[in-house]
Amino acid sequence: MDHFKNIEFKVSAPKAELVFSRPPHNTFNTEMMDEITEALLSLRGQEALKICVISAEGELFSTGIEASEHSEAQVGKFINAGHEMFRALDILEVPTIALLHGEATGFGCQLALACNLILASEKAKLGQPEIKMGLFPPAAAAGLPKNIGLKIAYELMLTGELISAEEAKSLGLVNRVFPPKRFKEEAEKFIEKITANSAEVLRLTKRAMNSGLGFSFLDGMKRAERVYLNELMFTHDANEGIQAYLEGRSPVWKDK
Repeated sequence: MDHFKNIEFKVSAPKAELVFSRPPHNTFNTEMMDEITEALLSLRGQEALKICVISAEGELFSTGIEASEHSEAQVGKFINAGHEMFRALDILEVPTIALLHGEATGFGCQLALACNLILASEKAKLGQPEIKMGLFPPAAAAGLPKNIGLKIAYELMLTGELISAEEAKSLGLVNRVFPPKRFKEEAEKFIEKITANSAEVLRLTKRAMNSGLGFSFLDGMKRAERVYLNELMFTHDANEGIQAYLEGRSPVWKDK
């Protein structure tokens, strides 16, 4: 989409790539969030798509919200744009992965944590420093306790301190951490492990996992089983995977 000013966006199945393009800090404004929302919504219904990769130009992933967006005249518009962006990310059918090659703080950290997976460079740092500006981030207030528990969330929110990628990994916020010189190479290898699988089964797996959130184990399992029995088992690729295993061969996916 050539009209975007704040992001670069490319779709080449099986991968969509969304890149923040507001260096050096890749701060968010309302226009940027509207562009991200439009890009994400455009991916719906693309059957060959298997993953959406979110990254950034420059040395940093994102240091958060542009200061001017906090003005009385603008903050309401910004919050509404944020709601739409997070909604578009949440309803996206394919898995999302954030690549943190550098610092991800404030709103940048919140967006990364809203993705299904995070890969980070060893030099990356994460955190919510808003308290030092006399603010607090509503998205982090809602999301962090669910990700890491209340006490650690309080610590990060109330001190405003940043944590290393390794510490974030130990807290369960980051999936993998790689050396900076090998970050792109290792990230691509990791992504290929996902895109080697069936697009349809990836979508159904994400739907099943999300369907059980907020429920007891048994109720969550029953909701996932409904996706398994009523949708997955009627796909070509689920049956192809079983048949290929029985025949001792690699499956041939048709992504349906």
